[in-house]
Amino acid sequence: MLRPEVRRAMMIQGSWTFAYVAVMIAAVYVAIGYPQLGNWRTPIMLLPLIPAFGILRFTIAQFRSSDEMMRKNQLIAVAWAFGILQFLMITWCLLEVVGWARLPMWTIFTAAQMVWIACIWTQVLRYR
Repeated sequence: MLRPEVRRAMMIQGSWTFAYVAVMIAAVYVAIGYPQLGNWRTPIMLLPLIPAFGILRFTIAQFRSSDEMMRKNQLIAVAWAFGILQFLMITWCLLEVVGWARLPMWTIFTAAQMVWIACIWTQVLRYR
């Protein structure tokens, strides 16, 4: 059973992530579906930065309020996530050369967050 503070942090992080994905989908739908908006499409496509900033702000606040062990676990998770993402990005770039589809940047951001969350959970379960 998860502690209440862990459950609360997961709910907040999940809410920000859901908000990011929802705003991203809505922005892409509006920007692509309504070309008559003209120059308004640029600020519409920048709207997902608001929940993305919320994710960043919450993550920094969590990191600052954590103890030494959690900071170490976060650092290890970030290092692993960075390495895994570098491997995945280089692999995909090589596959693009032979004709695979080019990925939009938002998919890379979403994948990065999922890999990072998996690495954090690995660290949390490791020291349970």
